[in-house]
Amino acid sequence: MNDWWTLIGHAGAGGLAGAAYFGSLRWLVHRLIERNTRTWWLLALVHLARIAAMGAAMWWAVTSGAGALIAFALGVLLARQFLVGQVRKDVTP
Repeated sequence: MNDWWTLIGHAGAGGLAGAAYFGSLRWLVHRLIERNTRTWWLLALVHLARIAAMGAAMWWAVTSGAGALIAFALGVLLARQFLVGQVRKDVTP
């Protein structure tokens, strides 16, 4: 029973990490689209921090085992589908 709770926890952590990753991507793209962006270097640092944070979270999942990695990735993909799906609805005429 403990293993199931571990997998559910990893899926939840993946969902939170995915929501942070793709939510910050959405915010970052909106900032880059603005024509008055003078702090592009700050946006580049935010982008690098996003990648580093997701890499660290994936490394944590990898060290926890294959099942935990799959559960974590499932959480990330579900968060991606929810957040990117909303963008598609906003953009589609």
